[in-house]
Amino acid sequence: MSIRVSYALLPLITVAAACGGNQLPPRGGTDTELMFPFDGERTWSYKANDDSIPYALDATLLSEVGKYDGNNVYTINYVKDCFQNDPSCEDGDLVFSLSMSNFAPHGVFINGFDDGFGYVNLDPPVQVAPREALLNDPVESDLPVQTFSSTYTGNTSCETHVLQRVAWDCHGFEISGDTPFYPVTGTMYAVAGQGIVAFNFDVDDFEWQLADANCDGDCDGVW
Repeated sequence: MSIRVSYALLPLITVAAACGGNQLPPRGGTDTELMFPFDGERTWSYKANDDSIPYALDATLLSEVGKYDGNNVYTINYVKDCFQNDPSCEDGDLVFSLSMSNFAPHGVFINGFDDGFGYVNLDPPVQVAPREALLNDPVESDLPVQTFSSTYTGNTSCETHVLQRVAWDCHGFEISGDTPFYPVTGTMYAVAGQGIVAFNFDVDDFEWQLADANCDGDCDGVW
């Protein structure tokens, strides 16, 4: 099975089996499972809504899969795609990476990151959302570095977060900590079947917005 996910394919997602494990139907919250897909060979590109940023972000889901407590951990690398005449900009330089897990029935987690200065493992991981996220009901993750709180802020039109016109619902997740913690704290927006479409880190005054997204291979909602 080989399909390509693009702006022409709008996700009409209800409840689908993914990730393995105990598949439970939602009981009144918002099902976050398919908002963070790790199936297939996925790529994304983003542009900052600040013209002074001399590069776009090219993101790639790595094929290597890690493990945490028996569950799969997936890593997405976000690298520079330079488009302005800036000698300090190098194509392919890592801007950041996120390692994440998404498994039923527990939810979505950030297991680690690289801020461009080396990989940092988060143990325990930071919970982005339970599988059934309740509006404005924060979940806390107590780590040795600090305590994080993540809140599902609801769904809104993607009009102001995606660079092309799409009939998508963007779901917001706001992660805060005792102090700013790049690239973990801030607000991200995710779309069912597409993944993260926008980042607004709390150390920045701009937002990374989706320009393109593709999925090749077995993009069937199972990972």
